[in-house]
Amino acid sequence: MLVDGDRVVWAEGFGQAARGTVATADTAYRTGGISAIATLLAAQRLVDAGRLDPDALVTTVLPRFAVRDRFPDARPITIRDLMTHRSGLPVEHLDGALAKRPAPWATVLELLNDTAPVAPPGTRTQESPLGITVLGLAVQAAAGVPFEAYVQDAVLRPLGMAHARLATGAAPAPGDAMAHRKGEPRAALGVRNVPGLGLHASVTDLAQILRLLFG
Repeated sequence: MLVDGDRVVWAEGFGQAARGTVATADTAYRTGGISAIATLLAAQRLVDAGRLDPDALVTTVLPRFAVRDRFPDARPITIRDLMTHRSGLPVEHLDGALAKRPAPWATVLELLNDTAPVAPPGTRTQESPLGITVLGLAVQAAAGVPFEAYVQDAVLRPLGMAHARLATGAAPAPGDAMAHRKGEPRAALGVRNVPGLGLHASVTDLAQILRLLFG
């Protein structure tokens, strides 16, 4: 893929999407950490609309949010901390992060009760799919509709990301690339933390994000 300003110059797929199916620029893949961009854009839409205060404490939006008290003198985590990767939350809560049938991603709120931060909020920049998943819960609470539906309507569809969706990936949709190992298709494990890791998108979809960022 090559994007020049507002213009997609070139996009192409290579290899096989599945056995006997050639990958194209419209083949969807699980994009991993790129998923955070969709969640952050959704949060920013709510901030711009005055429906989500970036300087609000996370507990104001999500009253059940709590982590273990490892840094007694640290200030509470804010929505802005989540949006800027400065929450101090660990990268991931590994228990159940990948599974054939992942638990609902909202369960991270319960897992965090026994999770200690790795740094006081605002002191370290560290990408955290776990923190982005908490941000997804805040987006859902502020939007008043399911997170996946809000991101689809407020971000993916307006950008023209025709093949993009948010999902665990445990059950591939038509047009998705299969996971491969040693050249052979295999079933992929699903991801629990959908807001941080669960965006499925094609090359042409990701080009629309680049056009937005370059613009």
